Amino acid sequence: MSIDSKAFVEFCRRNVLLSACVGSSLVLLGFLYLRLDEPDRLQTALDERAGHLRKLKANITNSNQLDNHVRDLAAVNQDIAQNALRVGDLAQNLKVFYELEAKTGVKLIDVRPSTVAPPGKDAGPGSYATIDFAVTIQGEYEQLLEFVRQLEGGRQFCRLSQANISASEDSSQRLSFNLQILGVRT
Repeated sequence: MSIDSKAFVEFCRRNVLLSACVGSSLVLLGFLYLRLDEPDRLQTALDERAGHLRKLKANITNSNQLDNHVRDLAAVNQDIAQNALRVGDLAQNLKVFYELEAKTGVKLIDVRPSTVAPPGKDAGPGSYATIDFAVTIQGEYEQLLEFVRQLEGGRQFCRLSQANISASEDSSQRLSFNLQILGVRT
């Protein structure tokens, strides 16, 4: 030992209480340094749990009418399935277009159903599918618009795409479009 270390050891022996206090203070400061981030970590955990609690309270509040909502959704789903076209039932599917032709006064030039996508692995009877049609109609502009409005506002869910309107020599016009209608697999 050097002279300085011998003097330090001697000082510590003479002042035991002071040495113990300084040593314990250093140990406590070390622990404090190691745990400085603990309040932030605890605050983050508290915020996560408070958010989870708010979600649980909202779920409990909203679950009071859950049975009514399930019944309403089941009724809506049943209505959609009843109004949807049947995949593979070509005569009934084309009947929709013939009824609209009679209502609106347009001339139905061509209605061609496209192939329906094959069902997925878990798609059984009662699952939904889209039925594609290529439709061409002829009539006056107002009649064409009324046909499209009737189609969009009808009982079936449908989506028009790739519409093309062309004028002819007389006052009639021709509208060609692709149509997807919601169908149910049987």
